[in-house]
Amino acid sequence: MDKYLLATEYYVHAGEQNSDRVLDTVSNYLKNNHIHIDHIVISSTTGFTAYKAIESLLKFSRNIIICKQDLNEKYSMNKNVMDEICRYATIVDIPKQFLKNKIGSKTVNILRQFSEGTKVCIELALYLIDNSYVNSNEKILVVAGTLKGADTSLTLFVNPDKSFKVMNFLAFPEGR
Repeated sequence: MDKYLLATEYYVHAGEQNSDRVLDTVSNYLKNNHIHIDHIVISSTTGFTAYKAIESLLKFSRNIIICKQDLNEKYSMNKNVMDEICRYATIVDIPKQFLKNKIGSKTVNILRQFSEGTKVCIELALYLIDNSYVNSNEKILVVAGTLKGADTSLTLFVNPDKSFKVMNFLAFPEGR
């Protein structure tokens, strides 16, 4: 039986300064708990978090999915970055407004009340399940945050009916 934990790391402020700490927390969680994770999912708009995640998490899983979303010219992953990341991970482009179109703006706003990273983690999980990147009875670990970097991580279990349950919050920004 898997262990269920509360968040193991809290951050006073969301943002880029937490990316390394989140990935260290995830790495320690995987190493110390010996929990099998089927997919590690990383949100990365420009490739910054993707590079860091591949470097620290590739030893735990060959099933790394990098989810990107092109927001504008400044916030998008260029072709050279994508080519490099594709050597180690699958890149999935998440459509803009996916979550809002899927569950509505009220629910999106409720998720944002927890944190932007929580909203993104749920969005990525739903998209990957809906599009069969992740299957029933699989465990996924998701790392996300804001455009400034990762600050949230959680693990999920995909139920046979393709719904999911959150198993653990591993990292979470405190005090929005």
